[in-house]
Amino acid sequence: KITNEQNPGIAGAMQGVRDRLQGDNGALEISQNRLDQIKEDLLKAREKLDEDSSRYELQLQKTFANMDRQLVALQATQSYLTQQIAIWNGDNN
Repeated sequence: KITNEQNPGIAGAMQGVRDRLQGDNGALEISQNRLDQIKEDLLKAREKLDEDSSRYELQLQKTFANMDRQLVALQATQSYLTQQIAIWNGDNN
């Protein structure tokens, strides 16, 4: 004679599958833990990207501000030299 323990039937088999999926260290728990870790890693990466982007933006602003100052100085020098050359050549405009 076969007992219920030896042949749990469809309901017993389904309960066994459910228990393995939902139990401690079951497939669902392992998957959820892995997804939680991925989510945490993505949040950290996003924060780092935001910080890096902000730092790079500040660096570019400083660089372009310096370039603007240098350009103004070069334009002043160009204007002065143009004026001096005109004087040397006798152009009194």
